[in-house]
Amino acid sequence: MNTLQQEFDSILHERVGARAVVERIIKKKFGDASIDLNQTQVQQIVNRIENLRDGETIVNTNDIVAGKDSEISIVIDDEDIETAINSMTAALRDEYPKIVENTAEILLKQIERTAKTEVSGYRRDRKKFERRLEKLWRLPLRLLELFQLLVIEAGDEFNKNYRPAASASHDLVFDVLTRLHARACQISSEVIVLLKAGLADGGHARWRTLHEVAIVAMFIEKHGQDVADRYLSHAIVESYKGVLQYRNHHDALGLEPFPDDEFNAIQSEYQKALTKFGAEFRSDYGWASDILKKKRPAFSDIEENVNLEKWRGHYKMASHNVHANPKGIMFKLGLAPQEKSILLAGVSTRGLADPAHGTALSLLQITSTLLFTKRNLDTLVRCRILMGLQREIGEAFLKVHHEIEQYESSLQAFE
Repeated sequence: MNTLQQEFDSILHERVGARAVVERIIKKKFGDASIDLNQTQVQQIVNRIENLRDGETIVNTNDIVAGKDSEISIVIDDEDIETAINSMTAALRDEYPKIVENTAEILLKQIERTAKTEVSGYRRDRKKFERRLEKLWRLPLRLLELFQLLVIEAGDEFNKNYRPAASASHDLVFDVLTRLHARACQISSEVIVLLKAGLADGGHARWRTLHEVAIVAMFIEKHGQDVADRYLSHAIVESYKGVLQYRNHHDALGLEPFPDDEFNAIQSEYQKALTKFGAEFRSDYGWASDILKKKRPAFSDIEENVNLEKWRGHYKMASHNVHANPKGIMFKLGLAPQEKSILLAGVSTRGLADPAHGTALSLLQITSTLLFTKRNLDTLVRCRILMGLQREIGEAFLKVHHEIEQYESSLQAFE
């Protein structure tokens, strides 16, 4: 680290050192006397200056500058030194960007030449790590993957069986819930990939979104068609806000302007939505404002409405892995409590239990919410199976979590 800066500082010292300063002053003083010196002559004169005895100020340069009466008195004062140093450092400052660019280009080519070897080694290490993690968490991870497969299968069958009738009757609740369920399945896939890669904190961050999707689905199922309509219609609010941001910043980003006719069409639809649903509709959760009787409802209000505010603490904990707050850099699922001094910049075999069990719970919540809109023996049995498997998943992940803690505690006892 800092090798390039140290090398540059060495060059800087060499080029703006005492001898270099004297050389520049000598060249200027002789130049003022209409005598142009080459570099060899300058160095010879400096050598003689360095060999002067105390009190001497006359340097004989006749043999150096042939044909010139150049035996002169050389006086170097503070102003000469300051002028020379300023001139030399200014020149170096002008060169600095070019030095940086050229050096970076050379080093990048060197890095690219070794990239195959470096990346291959990194991939081998990652595969070894993932094999260790899979061995450690094998049973609970397989249970979670099985749970996800059952959930996807349930959603697929439900959609195929009831989509035609729902479309014919314009059942907006059905449309919203099936779409939210599909999104939940996709998010759970992301969680599993992150967990199997040893990125528990990232998996927890994605569970946070999964929790939001499940809560919104439960809220819409509870309040019916009007809320489903408001929810779907709220897309124009988000589009309008996005277009405004684009128009404000496209120049700075070097992007093309947003077409006026398209903007006018979006703005018109936005105004129609506000006319239909009220001014409160413009807020982030404005689609829920009528039911909640709040001008600017928050997600916590929706969470409380479906009686799941007890998950607020877990939700806030997962939020640390989403936002750039100080807790997010101090608290890591992938670290043991006694490892606070470690800066976790990559993977870890720890911390999978919370995001994994949370994922199973949220998938159960949204799947049962969807299936219970068409209650029959099949949906009830399927949900009962998922409920039992969800409990097994929680117990299996917690068991491995405790085994890791006990193993680490035994290691500390021998230290």
